[in-house]
Amino acid sequence: MESHAALFLRIARAFALEAQARVFVFHTRLAEVTPLMQRDSATVQEKINAVSAGFGAGTRIASSLQDFARVHARAQLRRGARVWVMSDGFDTDAPEQLADALQALRARGARITWFHPTRRVPAAFAVQNAREHIHRFVPLASLADLAAARLFLH
Repeated sequence: MESHAALFLRIARAFALEAQARVFVFHTRLAEVTPLMQRDSATVQEKINAVSAGFGAGTRIASSLQDFARVHARAQLRRGARVWVMSDGFDTDAPEQLADALQALRARGARITWFHPTRRVPAAFAVQNAREHIHRFVPLASLADLAAARLFLH
């Protein structure tokens, strides 16, 4: 995931700037980076690179989504709100936790789209186990995929 983090963060920054989206990152814990993404300075790319350092060290997707649901979802999610997860799906949490975390977000009315850096849907057991809670999987493995992804953003 570390090799894809910088691209995913650039995409997230575009949404923070153009659509006033809030941006959260996670690897071993959840952190909001919206203020960083909204800055227009020469050091933003440096900070984006620093934020993504360590993404290859194991990701706690389920725990991070549970933290999001507990701390931010009440204020942020309305029926039909979009939650976009940009991840390869490799989760170091217990496999069943991801399904539980996504189910909690869906129960609040969120539509969950999972953007992944490969052509195929992530094969990780946790993701496969949670498929029923994910509205759509969207590959971001190439520039053509990125161009096609715009169809799923509305």
